[in-house]
Amino acid sequence: MSTSQTSRSISDAVAPTFSSAACDRLRDAWCERCRSDPELVERPPPIAREMIRAVSSALGRPQPPGRGVDEDLRPLAQHFARQAGSVDVALAQLACMRETFEHALLRRSASGRAGRSRLVLAGLVQRLMMVVAHEAVAALQADALCDPLTGVGNRRAFDLGFAKERARAERHQRFLSVAMIDVEGLKGVSDTNGHAAGDERLQGLAEHLVAACRRMDGAYRIGGDELVVLMPETDSAGAKAFVTRLRGAPMPSFSAGIATFPSDGFDLLGVADSRLYAGRAERGSPGRVAVARS
Repeated sequence: MSTSQTSRSISDAVAPTFSSAACDRLRDAWCERCRSDPELVERPPPIAREMIRAVSSALGRPQPPGRGVDEDLRPLAQHFARQAGSVDVALAQLACMRETFEHALLRRSASGRAGRSRLVLAGLVQRLMMVVAHEAVAALQADALCDPLTGVGNRRAFDLGFAKERARAERHQRFLSVAMIDVEGLKGVSDTNGHAAGDERLQGLAEHLVAACRRMDGAYRIGGDELVVLMPETDSAGAKAFVTRLRGAPMPSFSAGIATFPSDGFDLLGVADSRLYAGRAERGSPGRVAVARS
């Protein structure tokens, strides 16, 4: 089911506190209130109708205690956060929505029907804002751990992943391997054909690494032309088999160095890097895999 279909199913599933026609008027009032804000004048709220109807429905049912978020609203709020473009815009638009609902509920105050709904509204919008903030933080964390060129993890992501797997391997005395991958001739390609060609070669290698990884493995770019695969529950033979499989794929030429816990200690990245360059110097030709001698 698409997000828009999900939005419709959510907003249509429960009879709203306001009628369909009233919800449409609230949507128009919300959009107009946003246009009156200089920061939002050219940023109409996304999925406005779905949001208005979903909030209207939520006002008519008990909300989770504490900081819990209405499970019917959560996916819609997450989609709203992504569509808004930035966290400050999303929060400002939600503030405008709250004011729009408050004015509508105040018009009901004479009949005594608005008191409880206004209390629910305050908590509900606050929780929606929490969802928006959480989505923004998650997006920032993802960006902070991703290499923008290749889409694999960056050095920070590797350090975090390695620390986690190292602790697990040490605690349970399990194998843990890393394979250092170095693209052959990348500088020459970039110097001859331009940086775009070098980037394309690096991206191709990264794509093959990701395709070859198991679900538990991780691929990372830790330097200009250096990539690393972190392989939990993998001994040196398994790590070498992984690199051998890579050689059978139509991908750029590379050199590799492998290191494994417990036989190589915990400085796996340093050991793998040393083996890669020592093996390349010893061979005098690229493309082989350097591993520990038994």
